[in-house]
Amino acid sequence: MGHVQTVEKLLKAKANINYTNKHGHSPLFEATLEGNKDMVDRLVDAGADTNVATTKRGYVPLGLAAQNGHAAIVQTLLRAKAININHQTKNGRLTPLFLASKDGHVDVVRLLIQKKCDVNICSKGGISPLAIASKNGHTDIVDLLVKAGAKVNLTAESGDVPLGIAAEMGHISVVERLLQAKADVNDQNKAGNTPVYLASIKGHAAIVRLLIRIKADVNICNKDGISPVYVASWTGRIGIVDLLVNAGADIHLAATDSCGDVPLGIAIQMGHIQTVERLLQAKADVKYQNKAGNTPVYLASIKGHAAIVRLLIRIKADVNICNKDGISPVYAASRTGGTGIVDLLVNAGADIHLAATDSCGDVPLGIAIMMGHVRMGHVQTVERLLKANANVNYMNKCGTVPLETAAKIGRANIVQGLLKAGANVNHQNKAGCTALYRAVANGHTEVVERLLSAGAKDLRNKALQTALSLARAGNHCEMIRMLQYHK
Repeated sequence: MGHVQTVEKLLKAKANINYTNKHGHSPLFEATLEGNKDMVDRLVDAGADTNVATTKRGYVPLGLAAQNGHAAIVQTLLRAKAININHQTKNGRLTPLFLASKDGHVDVVRLLIQKKCDVNICSKGGISPLAIASKNGHTDIVDLLVKAGAKVNLTAESGDVPLGIAAEMGHISVVERLLQAKADVNDQNKAGNTPVYLASIKGHAAIVRLLIRIKADVNICNKDGISPVYVASWTGRIGIVDLLVNAGADIHLAATDSCGDVPLGIAIQMGHIQTVERLLQAKADVKYQNKAGNTPVYLASIKGHAAIVRLLIRIKADVNICNKDGISPVYAASRTGGTGIVDLLVNAGADIHLAATDSCGDVPLGIAIMMGHVRMGHVQTVERLLKANANVNYMNKCGTVPLETAAKIGRANIVQGLLKAGANVNHQNKAGCTALYRAVANGHTEVVERLLSAGAKDLRNKALQTALSLARAGNHCEMIRMLQYHK
């Protein structure tokens, strides 16, 4: 292609001007693809069919030229009398206007509008030319489309409108133009998200400010009950949180999802201390409990955010409110091995004897020991709890005491600390098993030695087993020797 003289000869020889190859490409399509305006001119003048579409995707020359921004070729094609200016491709149902709008070809859009194309034909998914131009930030094209009668509130199948799309993408000039065209500032997509919500979650403070200025409702929640200030708190957008709070955002609106958190709770979980401070300045409820019963102090404790725990303690947050499983903040911190937080809570008056109401019924000391096999932080937590006079002989619902748990996991240093604090070395659980039996059963020689040195007796359990019989069954020679020596 491209050789005009050759084409002239073929035309004189009555060659089929609309012949297509296996892909459905006609001579006119190939000339358009190459951007050869002279060839396009000649073929159009010779009566080439401008509506022959490709086999696979259903593109016509006009759509191709529009997509590639070849305004001069578009102008030539539009001269053809039978041109279908609103032709849609097969799969995406894309019009020439949509293709030009998507890629920012202003001159092409202007030509198509001048020829009275339909500016509101949507693609597959219900996306309009205005929506795609808004998404890609093509303000000049948005302006042309609006002036040509594009519907600013036309909704895609996703429920999105151009304003919401532009707000989410951060295109402030597009947002301004759409607002001038009376776009619905409070429109909600299928998820229930408004333009303010979308701008907030993406961190576009200037757009949030603009929307607030024109009186957008800052308290419309989405289908999960999540408000703009909630989502800004979640992402730690302190500037946006400030804008929303000053505009009257309700910081007590709780999400209707499975958690039921408020902005303060989610900001705490994410560790955004500046956001937490701003919400507290706005009188956020420090005693609020989510659906699980977790308070702000609990959430900060379990997530390991010591600075936030300190901040909450400073404003007199209650450190002893338990959740629905009876788990207190100090229990949560003990479970995660947050010694620094345990220390803060204990100094603030946390009750270290509050037992969980779950199936185990452990206290902070018990759970810290149970988690002691995970990392050394739990050992320090145990030491801090012992220093605070934790009950070393507390028996949980399973009949287990701290010493038995420590012996089972093989933490000799914890065993030693418990013994020093007055743990009953011969306590038997519901099955009659002692800490000594547990240590032998799990092969912890050093723990066995310390227990025996502290006066542990080899008591029979309810199955009439002893630690010695267990050691013999496992052929643990060193343990057998120690047990026989202390018999």
